[in-house]
Amino acid sequence: MDSGIDRILNQPVEMIGKIDLSGYPRFYSTDYDISHIRIGSVDCILIKTEGVIKLPAIIKMVQFLESKNSMPCIISTSKLTDYQKKRLSELGIAYIISPNNLYIPFLGISILQSKNRTEPITSLSPQAQYLALHIIDGSWVGLNATAVARTMKKSLPSISNYFKEIEATVPQVIDRCGTRKVLVNDGVLSRGELFRLFEPYLTTPVKDSFYAKFKGRQRSLIDHGYLYAGISALSKTTMLVDSPWKTYATSEYERSDSGEFASGLTVVTVDDDPDILLQIWKYPPQDSGDDTVDDISLYLSLKDSPQLEDPRGEEALAGLLERIAG
Repeated sequence: MDSGIDRILNQPVEMIGKIDLSGYPRFYSTDYDISHIRIGSVDCILIKTEGVIKLPAIIKMVQFLESKNSMPCIISTSKLTDYQKKRLSELGIAYIISPNNLYIPFLGISILQSKNRTEPITSLSPQAQYLALHIIDGSWVGLNATAVARTMKKSLPSISNYFKEIEATVPQVIDRCGTRKVLVNDGVLSRGELFRLFEPYLTTPVKDSFYAKFKGRQRSLIDHGYLYAGISALSKTTMLVDSPWKTYATSEYERSDSGEFASGLTVVTVDDDPDILLQIWKYPPQDSGDDTVDDISLYLSLKDSPQLEDPRGEEALAGLLERIAG
């Protein structure tokens, strides 16, 4: 394949053909060159562009293409900003800029293993952490990588990498059924015990946050798929008084579909009497009941918060941890 990618990766790259884009948004074919390629023995989708990358659009495109074709995507471009590279890396999305500037997680891990070199994991990636939460609550026990890929709408190679992260940190929750890896527990470990095993590798789900005021009448965002988070969520199950504003959580993907709310909001500072505090999460917030985010993610988002440095806040957070860990 005469694309330069084989020289960059120093391994054979075969062009299989163009991806059939009928039924996809028109800009997929006008703004990008999208092909099915094979790198070594791994099939993937190559998205080539020389134009300016629009991050929310290409993130959604990658997610859609991976879900529909069950193959990981690689973005090939001449330039990405530092923020774009950081965000794509957080989401496990591969990109190639030059021989010295590339990120291909679904190949990188296997290449490192083939050279018998492994990097210690200090924290799980956001999507692996999302998987860990479902292991802890038991909802995905018994699922193999293929079933998890369908549930998360991710490619199987990406899910395999998340399984490898889990196996490198808490190996007792991964077992093999033939050639397939399966999530297991068999009732041996309680929810609290699983949480304590995973806790050193879990980080805050909050990527960004901002205060805002409604331009018109105030509205609750719960009916539109948002969930209570932060102090608003913690106050529902403790004696802690909520902040003057409501705190909501959404994810990067969900936020990209929320133009109607963005047009009705004005970003302000905490001193401007905000109506809401909106948190942008690295993975989709999960409803634990009563329209609040799950307890573990809530705890991770608040454990280092300066809002809880007074005795009442510390007591409420300790109560939340007790509910999680037992």
